[in-house]
This record gives sequence, C-alpha cells and structure tokens, in this order.
Amino acid sequence: MKRSTLLKVFIVIFLLFINVLDINANNDFDYEININNNVVEIDNANIKINDIYKIDINYPDYLTYKDSYAPKGWVFIKNINQISIDTSLNNSLSEVKNYLDSVSFDVTGAIVDNQITITLYFKKPLLVQQGAKFYKFVDAPNITWFEAYKAAKESTYNNMQGYLATVIDDNERQELEKVSTKIGWLGGTRAVNATDGNIVSDPDASLYTVDVKTCDKVVCPWQWYWADGPEKGNVFFDGPTHDTGSNTGYEYFYKDASGYYEPNNAGEVEAFLSSKGSNNAYWNDLPNSGVVEGYFIKYSSDFPETDSISVSKAIKPAPIVNPPVVTPPISQNPEPGSIVEETIIYEEIIEENLVEEEIKPKIEKEKTKKEDKEALAQVEEKIDQSDSVSITLISNETLLNVVNKSTVNDSNKDIIEEIVTNEKPENKKLFYEKLAFSVVFSIFIIQQVFHKYMLYKLKKGYKK
Repeated sequence: MKRSTLLKVFIVIFLLFINVLDINANNDFDYEININNNVVEIDNANIKINDIYKIDINYPDYLTYKDSYAPKGWVFIKNINQISIDTSLNNSLSEVKNYLDSVSFDVTGAIVDNQITITLYFKKPLLVQQGAKFYKFVDAPNITWFEAYKAAKESTYNNMQGYLATVIDDNERQELEKVSTKIGWLGGTRAVNATDGNIVSDPDASLYTVDVKTCDKVVCPWQWYWADGPEKGNVFFDGPTHDTGSNTGYEYFYKDASGYYEPNNAGEVEAFLSSKGSNNAYWNDLPNSGVVEGYFIKYSSDFPETDSISVSKAIKPAPIVNPPVVTPPISQNPEPGSIVEETIIYEEIIEENLVEEEIKPKIEKEKTKKEDKEALAQVEEKIDQSDSVSITLISNETLLNVVNKSTVNDSNKDIIEEIVTNEKPENKKLFYEKLAFSVVFSIFIIQQVFHKYMLYKLKKGYKK
C-alpha cells in the first residue's frame, strides 16, 4: 500500500474520532422543563462536566425566579431575567445537579413561545503537570498594550489559558529573559475603568483612565497591578512614579544606588509595563502606544483554559385535552326525574329551539300569506252572501254600525235613530236629532259607494 493511501486512511480515521468526540460532547449537559400549576420547574439535570466555576440562567419576562437550594459557598447575583452564580468554592457535580433540579419559576404572565437557557462555565482538564509554567514571546512591532492584552487572552496551550505575562519573582524574570531579550509588553498596568474604577477586563482602551489626580474607586490609577492570570488584581507597586511610590510585591523597575528612575509617568500617560527600557534591562513604564517589539505570553497550570456549554429549552404549556363526553344509554322508559329523562328532555328542548330558530321566518311568511287569503275570502263572502257592511263613522265621537249595503229601510232608520238617540244627551231637541240623522245618513251613502270601489280595487290587485 502506498504511503499516500495510508495517510488518507489515517486522516479519515482521525476525522471519525473527532466526530465521535463531538457527539459525546453534545451529551455532556441536558435537562427537562415541566409546568405544574403556574410553576415552571427544571428537572432531571444530566451533567458530565467537571470543574464548573460559574452558572448562568436566562429566562423570559413572564417568569419570576424562586429562591431554592443554595449550596454552601455559592455566590448569587440576580439581574433582570438572569441569575449568575459563582460556584468555584464548591463545585462538585452532585451539588450542581441538586441545585439545578431545585430551580423553579412562578408564571406571572401569559406563556408565549420562549426559552430558558442554562450555561455552564468550566475549566478544561490539564494536559500538563500541576505547577507547570510556559512562556512565549510574540513578535509584533508597535502593537499597543490593549491589543497585546486581547491577543494573549485568545491564545491557549495544552488546555491552559494564555495571558500577558506576570512576574512574581526573580527566577521567573530570568526565565522570560531566556525566551527573549527584546522589549515586550508584560501584564502590569495602573489603568482603571473610568466609570466604576474596576481593573482592566476589556480590550477597549477608551473605557479606561490613567489620571492620578483623584480616586474614589475600587482601584486607584496610581497603583500598579497585574491585569490577568492567577495574580489578577494583585498590586505590586503603589505609586505612579518612583518619587511617590513603593513596592508591595516583586518589581524590577530601573534604579541604582541613589534610588528609582522608573516609573516616571512621563507626560502623565505612562501606565503600561514593558520588560525593559531602550538602554537597560529593567522594567519601564510606557503609554498604551509605546514603542515595543512584541509581547510575552504566559501559560500556567494554575490558569487553565475555560469553556462553556449552553442548553436552551422551549417553554411550552401542556395542551388542554377536553375529556370525552360519555352519553349514558337511553332507556325506553326512563324513570321520572332520572338523569336519563332530564338528558332526553334537555336534548329535545335544544333540538326544538334549533328547529324553531331555523324555520321560524318561513312559518311567519307562510302564515301571513294564509291570513291574507282568508281575509280576502271573508270579504268576498260578505259581499256575495251578506247584507252586512261594517263602517266606522266618526261624528261627535260616536261609533256607528250601519247595516244594509244598498238601501236603508225603516227598520234601519229606527236602529240608527236609536243609536244616535242613545249617544245624544236626552235634553237635546228633536230638531237636532233629525238633523244629525240626515247628516249621518248622507255620510253613510257616500261611504257605501267608496267602500264598494275600494273592495273592487283590492280584489283586482290581489288576483294580479
């Protein structure tokens, strides 16, 4: 078999091995979400990661975190929609799992499509012996101190996190000189955050100040400290210049028998540490953009590389399932007052109401037509077979019923006279009674003619 073929086979096997590792890594952390009685709970946390030093839990607005199990030594920081926990002092897997399984939230609003995200931060396992230290010089002429700070933090070696080199004793300084004698940045500075006074944690130089005039912050800008690594925050020289300062830890600023020459804070902007001066082997203070040839990176087993894993879970309320409606068997002769009888009556009422609502307009329409036809038939019957015609005469507020559709005989006159006489006061004279009768009779004749005409038109129009 050719060497090229063997090489290809080896590469394929290697890639498969890497994929297997990735698949296993995806199973390193998982959990479940349950919703019970307006409470969202974390449950069944499965963790296969060691050395967890921090936990972040992010959740939506409609959830409120409930204080739960808190292992000894843990530090909780509550922010808006987030809980951040420092677990570095007590980070056994059992404690982490017990805590996550106890986490719960009250539901304070409508549950919408959203997620809970849990992030575990952990230190990678060491690939070197405990206490091991490694140094590296990176050629990068005229790189700024903040640029070197960022580049060093992004560097790793054997699962150890890189950082701008700290120097804790003379032996370590000599080790650095063996690596390189060029002028390079070290991890010392006295720059502090201009807003909150904290030490450097971000590579953005605009966030920091080196003004030494006033100080009411956490760290004062005249205190030299290490910006990263296990010694992060440790002050090693207290004072912006050699005239006002004194060492509080190991330092190697330029000095002779008469005293210090560095740091001197030239231009009041020199606040960053370089490994040597331009004409000597002692430490020197420079501005952020000072002239250097590169920077020193340090790797330590005391500062392992870190990583994180995040798992997000959707919050979905359990679907509401309506129980099936069970209809009891209907007996042919249900007992009076029984549930079966009441069910039958209820169903009949519903059915009748539904039928009535659907056909009511049709029934009304048909009823109207029928009534119209019946009324017309009655009118025709009266015209053809009866001598009775009912008219209404409004005269002196009297309702008068008159009979005989063609002529008025003596008996009719008597009836009319009797009606008028009954309606009139008894003290009226006969003259007025006769006059009233004449008027009524005349109106009656006119109304008879008009009524005949209207009946004729109505009958003719309905037949059309």
